[in-house]
Amino acid sequence: EMLRSLVGSEMCIRDRNVTVVSPESDGFVTVYPCDVSRPNASNVNFISGQIVANGVIAPVSSSGEVCVYSLANTDLVVDLAGWFPGDAFIGATPTRLKDTRLAGQKLSPPSILTVQIHGALLTVAGNTAQVPLTASAVALNVTVVNPENPGFVTVWPCSSSQPTASNLNYTPRQTVANNVVAPIGDQGDVCVYSSAPSDVIVDISGYFSGENGNEFVGATPKRVIDTRTSLGSPPQAQ
Repeated sequence: EMLRSLVGSEMCIRDRNVTVVSPESDGFVTVYPCDVSRPNASNVNFISGQIVANGVIAPVSSSGEVCVYSLANTDLVVDLAGWFPGDAFIGATPTRLKDTRLAGQKLSPPSILTVQIHGALLTVAGNTAQVPLTASAVALNVTVVNPENPGFVTVWPCSSSQPTASNLNYTPRQTVANNVVAPIGDQGDVCVYSSAPSDVIVDISGYFSGENGNEFVGATPKRVIDTRTSLGSPPQAQ
């Protein structure tokens, strides 16, 4: 199914919470600006019958819309939490940076996955661009696939010591994703650690480098789509 959000075109980048409710089969959701092709990236991963949510930072199209794609038939709930004015955040079409499945080797402790952010190629407003050296933080979606044991993932700037913190938690054989905003290390990278052997996918959706006064504008979360109650525009065939 394809959904178009009904939001004003003056809001450049949105912070949303997207919830999948009782999907008919396993799958994923991708959120992206409606004026580009659907990217090879995911924001929420789910199994049949599950209720699962994830925070999503998504750029909007030139007409002020985002599209939401689900691989399986499901109800979707989209809550709007705020937006970034000006150049506080540079949003991009979600782009895959790392996928350990392609190498055929899971990320296992004590190994650390290094993900280069500065210089990464993105699509911004339909044009190819690089993450500049001035970028101080990055918006990522990190997905764990088929972990062997219960555990957690931590993301942090590689120039710092690994913190005692987690960005997402998982159980064996689970596929789970989470939105992560991480500072970028001195060498332009972030590090990813998994406490149990697991495949890890890292997608980037933009970066932060705005001037003072261009910070994120928060708001009380407001529901803009709920397919269970026909709130928002109806799904459209892709």
